[in-house]
Amino acid sequence: MVLEMSKHIVPPFRFAHVEEGISRGAFPSLKNYRFLWRLRLKCIISITPEIISDMTDFCDHFKVHHHHIKVDKFNDAVRVTPTQIVRFLEIVTNTDNHPVYVHCLDGGHIVGLFVMCLRKLQNWQDTAIINEFVRFVEDQEILKEEKEFVEGFSEKVTLPAQLPKWLWGGTTTPKHPSIPLAYLDPISKQARRSGTTAHVWDDPEITTIKTSLRQKGRVDMSTTVEALALEGLPLAIIKSMD
Repeated sequence: MVLEMSKHIVPPFRFAHVEEGISRGAFPSLKNYRFLWRLRLKCIISITPEIISDMTDFCDHFKVHHHHIKVDKFNDAVRVTPTQIVRFLEIVTNTDNHPVYVHCLDGGHIVGLFVMCLRKLQNWQDTAIINEFVRFVEDQEILKEEKEFVEGFSEKVTLPAQLPKWLWGGTTTPKHPSIPLAYLDPISKQARRSGTTAHVWDDPEITTIKTSLRQKGRVDMSTTVEALALEGLPLAIIKSMD
């Protein structure tokens, strides 16, 4: 596999940077693999009908995590589901996956639809979202069905506790204008519903310890448990305080 890589550095068709840590384009051919190798990718998202063996070989050899989102070939219709969009958003907003390359077959309508939903999450204006989309499609037009899909996208998205800087300046927000949000707790790794205060002391086990301490009249120690949980003290040690 490695010996078959081109000596030339050729980017995939319609290659472009989306944000820091995210790039997009068409399905890479063998001549593009040296270019991708130089990106030091951690993750590739293939939005394609089938998995291609060359891509699997490349990812296996260079220890790149490969996500396949199965979507039929574009044929003047939206073939994407909201669940697939959510999966994509949850991968690309996690900086542990960066740098990531996302592609469909030709780098046009399908990957463009996914990127439009990312821009919606970022609170881009509708005009700006569409202007970017049409730059990457052959007829430079957006289908009515595609526009309606993005406008109607409202699936809940679970985001990491630490956001990339390009998403709301890296600051979490409890509410999005049209997309329900949840956040992963950095300690418990459990999704928290947005609209509530997602703190580590909301963990059920921490709450049980605090209640037990209060019942024993150890109110000051209960407050200390909150502080230690916030600092990331292992739960096993906190339990020993009860």
